[in-house]
This record gives sequence, structure tokens and C-alpha cells, in this order.
Amino acid sequence: MVLSLSDLQWADDVVLRLVSGLMARLARTPLVIIASTTHELFERWSPQPGRSNMLLLALDSLDAQQGTALVRQIVGDDLDDFTVAEIVDRGGGNPFFLEELAELVAADDNADIAAVPHNVRGVISARLDNIPVSDRQLLEHAAVLGRRGPVDGLRKMAEVMQQGGFDESVQRLTESDLLRVDRERWEFPSNLLHEVVYARLAKSERARRHAGVAAYLEEHGGALPEAIAGHYRRAASLDRDLRSVEGVPDDVADRAIATTRAVVGTRRAAAATRRNVEALTEVLEVAPVGHPQRELLRVDRARVLVLARELELANEDLDAVFAVKKLDNAVRAAAELVLGELLQIRGEFEQSIEMLGSANKRFEDLGDHVGAAQSTRLSGMSMLYQGDTVGAEEMLNRALELSVECQDLGGEAWVRQNLAWMSFTRGRITEAKERIDEAIALFAEIGDGVGITWGRGLLAYVHLYEGDLEGAAVLAADVLAEAEEQGEKWGKGMMLVLLGSVALWSGDPFEAVNRAEEAVALFGEIEDALALMQAEAVLGRAYVRAGRVQEARALFTRTIDALTSAPREGTAELVPTSAAAAMVTLGDPEAAHLYLEALDQSDDDVGNLGSSERLVATAMVALQRGDAAGAVSQLQEVIDATGELRVDTSANASLALAAVAAGEIGRARRHSAIVSESVNASYPDRMFAIIAQVLCDALDRDDDAFDLSLTELRRMRRAGEDQMTRMLSLMAESAALAAIGHADATAREEELQALLSQLGIEPSGWRRVFADALAVT
Repeated sequence: MVLSLSDLQWADDVVLRLVSGLMARLARTPLVIIASTTHELFERWSPQPGRSNMLLLALDSLDAQQGTALVRQIVGDDLDDFTVAEIVDRGGGNPFFLEELAELVAADDNADIAAVPHNVRGVISARLDNIPVSDRQLLEHAAVLGRRGPVDGLRKMAEVMQQGGFDESVQRLTESDLLRVDRERWEFPSNLLHEVVYARLAKSERARRHAGVAAYLEEHGGALPEAIAGHYRRAASLDRDLRSVEGVPDDVADRAIATTRAVVGTRRAAAATRRNVEALTEVLEVAPVGHPQRELLRVDRARVLVLARELELANEDLDAVFAVKKLDNAVRAAAELVLGELLQIRGEFEQSIEMLGSANKRFEDLGDHVGAAQSTRLSGMSMLYQGDTVGAEEMLNRALELSVECQDLGGEAWVRQNLAWMSFTRGRITEAKERIDEAIALFAEIGDGVGITWGRGLLAYVHLYEGDLEGAAVLAADVLAEAEEQGEKWGKGMMLVLLGSVALWSGDPFEAVNRAEEAVALFGEIEDALALMQAEAVLGRAYVRAGRVQEARALFTRTIDALTSAPREGTAELVPTSAAAAMVTLGDPEAAHLYLEALDQSDDDVGNLGSSERLVATAMVALQRGDAAGAVSQLQEVIDATGELRVDTSANASLALAAVAAGEIGRARRHSAIVSESVNASYPDRMFAIIAQVLCDALDRDDDAFDLSLTELRRMRRAGEDQMTRMLSLMAESAALAAIGHADATAREEELQALLSQLGIEPSGWRRVFADALAVT
């Protein structure tokens, strides 16, 4: 398939994201995109490297021979060689300039080439002077409507302006290539032609026509609300500049404000942020000082900026609103709602809850049930992030009741999405899936593409939690492409974190590092404290497994120091838990113990997100400190508690190793088999399981079984890029071979020492585990 795009420098961010999304989604298909553009495009966009090949072909100016050939193609033999040469000389090698000059001279045999303006705009303007007045007027109507549109809309505008001969004018303009018509659509051949035609209209005439078009579209319906609002904004702006234009309604500013607010309220996609901000900025400029909706427009703009995670700019608008001395109560409530969400994003949950509580009281006093539902929902989420799951569930259920009562489908959809997230974090996977389905169905009903993306993104995390790495990766890649198309930075970042996690548990820590580093940079840019912690938790573990140990230690230290200075219950568990697990991986039980001490040990519900991992890490610290029996007991408790929720392959794999160290060979074999037979076990879990099998076979002196398990251990070591499992497997093999007196033991130990020297670590905890496991020999 070949896709041709012309003048790509004029594309807005929405179109550019769509192109990026197409390239990402169709990377494995035979697709060629041919685009023409100027160099200005590359200051704000270029194709992403790695997913496609790019050939950049610079078009030089035409030489005299090429210029002559182009002019002759346009004018044929109607002009003499001298005139053609003059055109080529004046064209300066610019193909567009040559084309316009040739068209101008061909249309007027008496045209004085020497008098033709040098710039392209002048050439176009001169050409427009030579067409019939009726044709020029129709072009002006089209220029007011925009760059392109339906033929029927242009016909109706001609009728409103009482202009006849529509079909004849369209035919002449098409033949002159001043207008292009394809079935029921028309468009200007270039942006430049559109700009020139529009610029020739007097400002007062532009204002009257924009106001007339807006009123007509509004009255007759069927037009996009965005188009109506845009015409009203342009009319209001021109009317303000000219200090009132005859024929423009006195209330044009009010119409512009009302239609723009309605449009912005329906466009949630972050991809529309720039358009929304531009529209609100335009309408703010025409809203006179003291206008009753001026501050509400600032709140609207702040809300859009928060959605796009442009928090500093949003804060500026909110500061300006709160600075107003006699602020309307409804406006203050709306501003507090936006500020409450902004504080939540920054991880300042106490302040967020306080601000949202104030907004909620104001909404209730005003009888605004939709606002009350929104503030209640956001309060519930701040409580959830803070670790107050009971309070969060109560608030979210109340928000659901309010949304249903006032028939706010959008609000209901987002509450159900938030409830699904809460179910997921508490390990209620079946309930989470049901709530995700309910939320996505409602998002689809109201056409909220961003909501659908968020719902599907959460479903990808559910797959990850269940151990379905392949399913999680496929869904996450799809959602990532959707988020990029929508310009949804938060959604994109969360999918990068998920894909980094998938790579981490699949044995590819280098890919995990790349994904997590991109997510960390993105979340740092948009100031999302909670999401940043999630990304850093994955990045720290990826650094460890990629062998970048010092970077991992530095990251964990920096992040946890920041948490200590600004504690956040609930979210504070993320990084210390990951840091403790990473230190266990390194065989450093003392460092792991210090991280675990910083955690809230009162949460013994293994269904809660992260609790199981914390308990496993605690048991592994005991194992690496020499308390194998204690580790076995703790891990069995985790397995028993999670049994009804899922098969916890991490706990089972860890128990297999602990059981060997405790001398319980049969138990070790049983739990090793559970992991080996699970389709959802991660690469590190499967490595733990096969190591336990090797140790059991060495202890049983079963030579045939030992050879088979050792062969599998070596195969798995070659299959992955994980430096920690490589280290662990070499240590296990060296210890097992030494225990049975095998001649290769020395070579494996030397290989292990070389790797440890390269990594700069000494895994004393693992040394003790293997010494305890093989002590009976």
C-alpha cells in the first residue's frame, strides 16, 4: 500500500500522531508513505527510528532546462520561446512559482511579464484579478469556510450570499485548477492559495461572512459544532479588532464563548489538547474584562491542560482564577475540582483530598450533582493511592450512585473504570474484569475513545498480574499505538511500563531498561508522581537484571530518599518493595532487609497488589540469612493465601529453593514441578525451578536425572539475557558439580567469578543458600 501526503508541514499534531500510529501499527506490513514537506516540519516531528526506514530526498531548484519543460507542459505551444524563457528566468527555479506564472500568462496573452510581482503571493493575487467576478466571489466564500469542505455547504453559502451561476463557476475554477472537486468534496489546491484568497477580503467582510456562516449552520443543523464555534470565534475576534462591525450580531462574543465551551467539553482526547487550548485562548481574548464567564473559561483551559499533563500551565490559569477577589461560588468549585486532580497527579494526596472535599461541599450547596459526583470520585482515587482502600471504596460507590442518579453516563463510565482499578489492586481479578467490561461498554456508548483506551490498558495489566505475558504484551502494544494516536501521554507511559515489565519477566532486561527509561522520562515531564514511581520501580529492577547494579542502587536510594522527605502511604510501598526484591536478586539480604523495614508490614492481605511480592522478599531474606525452615513456612503461607486467587509461581519457585536448603527434597520437587508446568511462569521463576531440580538431583545422586536437569539449566541460561539468572545458574551449577565431585566444577567457578567481577557484586546470600542446600553432601 502506498500513502501519499502533500504539504505535511501544515499538518497539526493530531494528523502527525495519526501518521506515527499508522507506522507503528503497520510496521510489519508492506507500506510506503510518500510525503512532501518543508524543513520546518522536522522542528516538531519526525518518524520514530527503529520501526521504519526513512529516505529524505531534498528537492533542489529546477535548472533552466527542467523549468522550460515544466512551463511547456502547462502552456503547450501557445507561447513563443522568448516568453517561456522570460517565465523561466522570473521563476527562479521554484516549481510552484513557475506554474503560477505560466498559468497567469496563459490566461492573459497581454500579460506583461516584467510587471508580474516577484513573490508567489503576488502572482496568485494577480491571477485572481483576471478571473470573472462571480468565480472570485465563490473562491472567497470557500476561503471563509476553510481549506476544504462539502460541495453542498459551499452551494448553500452561495445561496445565502445570493450568488447565482454556482455550477458554472465551479466548473471554470476546476478547469483553472483554482479549486479541486472530488465527488461531493471541494478543496483548495494549496494552503497558500487559500491564504491569499482569504487575505484579500476586508476584515469587516470576513467578520460578516464568518458570523453569517455560523448563524446559518447553527440554524439549519447538521454541521460540526467545532465549525460553528470556529466561525463565531473568528467573527468575534474581527468584530473586537474593528470595534464593532455592521451586520455582526452584538452578542457574537457570547455566542463564541457558549459554542466553544460546548465543543471543548466533548473533546476529551489529549490529541485535541492543542486545538482546545487554542480555541479557549481565542475566546478568552474576545471575552471582555468582567464578563461573567471569563474565569470559567480559564478553569476550562486549566482542565484541558491537566488532562494533557501540562501542570505548570494549568497552575498559572488556576492561580489567576483564585486571585479574583469576588469569585463566583460555582467557578470556585470548578477550579477546586481541577486543582484537586492536579494535586493528585503530583502525588500530594492529603492536599488533594482536602481541596476536593471543599469543591464537593460547594457543588452540593449549588445542587450540582454532576460536580459532586466528580469530586467524590477523585477523592476516592486519592484515598486509594494513599492506601485507604476502605475509604476509597466508600467514596467511589457514592460517586457511582450520584452519576447514575443524574444520568451522567460519562461520569458513570469513569467511576466504573476507577472501581475496576481498585478491584485489580486488591487482587479481585474476576471483579476487575467485570468492571472493566462495564466501563468499556459505557465509554463505547458515549464515544469516549480515551476511556476505551484506559479500560483496555487496565485489562493488559490484569493479564500481566495473571502471568499471561504474551497476552499482556499484545494488548499493551495495541493500546500503546492508540495512546500515541490520541496524544495520551499517561496512557502511553503506562503501556511502556507494562511492556518493560513483560520484557523483564521474559528474560530481556535490556529491552525492559529501554521501555522503562522512556516511561520515566515521560512521567517526569508530565509531573505524575505515582506513575513515575511505578516506572522507576520497573527500571531499578531492570537495571539489576541487566547488570547495571550501581545505577540500580543509586536510583532506589534517590527515589526512597524523596519518599522519606514527603511520605505517601500506599504509593510509598512501590519502590521499597521493588528495591527489596532487587537486593534479594543480588544476594544482598541485609540491604533487602533495610528496604523491607521501610514498608507497612501490617498489610497481610496477599491479594493486594505488591503484598505477595513483599512477603516473598521477606521470606527470601530469611533464606539468605540461613533460616531455611522459616522461609519455607512463610512461603507456604503466601501460597495457601493466594491459592484461591491464582497460582503464585514466584512463591512456588522460591519455596522450591527454600525447601532444598531446608532438606525437604520431596517438597522442593513438588513446587518446582508446579512452576515448570505453569504456562504463566516468568523466566526468573522457571530458572529458580530448574535450579531447585538440579540441586535435588545432585543430592539424590541420580546421574541420569542430573544430566537432564543440568542440560535444561544450561539451555535456559543461553536463552535469556538476564545477567542475574545467568549468575545464579552458574553458581548453582558450580556448587552442584563440586558437591558430586565433577571435574567441570572448577571451570564453572572460574566462569562465575569472571561474571561477578564484571558485575561488581558478591552475592553472599546466594552463596549461603547453596551451601545450606548441599551441606548434607
